[in-house]
Amino acid sequence: MRRITLLFLLIGVTYAAGCATSPPSGSSAVAVIEARGMSCPQCAGSADRRLMMIDGVTWTRIDLGRGTVTVGLDPAKPTPDAEALRDAVRWAGFTAGSVTWMNDTEAGAAVR
Repeated sequence: MRRITLLFLLIGVTYAAGCATSPPSGSSAVAVIEARGMSCPQCAGSADRRLMMIDGVTWTRIDLGRGTVTVGLDPAKPTPDAEALRDAVRWAGFTAGSVTWMNDTEAGAAVR
């Protein structure tokens, strides 16, 4: 049992470290989605996979403590609408709230 718990802890720390990387420099816009019900790295992975299926989404940053998902958008592609982003969070099994749009500089300051 201890080995399984340790394995899940290691996977969670590894995933969280990957989510904490800074956004790619070429991205010019981000969306911050309120997401309730996520409590573990597996939850974050589920939301990440769903959001990455949306054309135009280039990266995600999931903050379990704040209950937010920050999504980087490709400036060369049409911007997905807020409802598509909320639907992806809902399909992953979580409650989606408001979507706030900002540029990547504002988003970087907001998550520090």
